[in-house]
Amino acid sequence: MAINEEWTRRGKMIQNARLAKGMKQSEIALMLGKSISAISSYELGTRRPNIDDAKKLCDLLELDITQLI
Repeated sequence: MAINEEWTRRGKMIQNARLAKGMKQSEIALMLGKSISAISSYELGTRRPNIDDAKKLCDLLELDITQLI
């Protein structure tokens, strides 16, 4: 799988987990101290969260960190 496809898949996983929790991008952004556009970029797979943000995101969305790194 190409890198872009892999990050697109990871982004979709983030989005699906967020939606399953009934959360908005703005809520996640506020909790992480990031912009809404950053969260959108994570979900689109065009930007990767740094390791600290990935950990926080996984805690919030109950994802396994190994799924994002």
